[in-house]
Amino acid sequence: MSLDDRSLREAWRAREPGPGASCPDSDSVWQAASGELPPAEAARIAEHASACAACAEAWRLARAMHGPVAADEASAGVAAEPGFPWRPLLAVAALLLLTFAGWSLLRQSEPGPAPVLRETVVEIRSSLGDDTPLPRGAFVLRWEGTPEGSIYAVEVGTPDLRSLDRAAGLVDAEYRVPVERLESVEAGGSVAWRVEATLPDGRQITSVTFINRVE
Repeated sequence: MSLDDRSLREAWRAREPGPGASCPDSDSVWQAASGELPPAEAARIAEHASACAACAEAWRLARAMHGPVAADEASAGVAAEPGFPWRPLLAVAALLLLTFAGWSLLRQSEPGPAPVLRETVVEIRSSLGDDTPLPRGAFVLRWEGTPEGSIYAVEVGTPDLRSLDRAAGLVDAEYRVPVERLESVEAGGSVAWRVEATLPDGRQITSVTFINRVE
C-alpha cells in the first residue's frame, strides 16, 4: 500500500458521517463507489451525495481510493462488460463536479451586504452677521444650508424668551418680521430667532438661536 493509499484510508476512517437519517451508510457509499451495487442504486446514492456535503466528501474519498483499482480493471477490459456500472457512476460523478462548481460560482456572484448610506449632514446657518443691526421697517431674516424644496418655520423672540412672532409653511429661506411685532423692542435691542426646517426627505432639523439687533 502506498503512502497516498494510507492517507486516503485514514481520511475515510476520520470523515464525519452524514447528519441526516436519509444518508446512506458507509458500506453503501463504499460499494457504490467501487461498482458493487446495481447502477440504479449507485445512481440514487450519488444523487443524494450531490445535495449532502458530508456524503459528497465520503463519495470523493471512496472514488479516490478505488481509482487505481478501476484503472487496472479498465486495462483488463472489465469496464466493457455488459451491465458493469462504471459508465452511469462516471456520469453521476461528472454531475457532482458540475453541481459543486456551479455552487462555488454562485457563491462568488452573490452580492455582498448593501453599503450603508450615511445621511447628509444639514446645518441651518444665518446669512446675516451675528448681532448685525437690521432696520425696524425691513427686519428680514435670511438663512442658508438647506436643500431646495425644504419647508420652514421661524420663531422670533427676545433673549429673555419673550415671544414676538412665529411663521410656518415658508418655502423661501427668508422671513420679514412685521414692524408691529417689533414695537416692544427698543432701538438697539436684541431679537433672537431660530428656524425649523422639514427637508425633502422628511427629516426635521432646527437651527441654533441667532441674534440680531433692531436699528
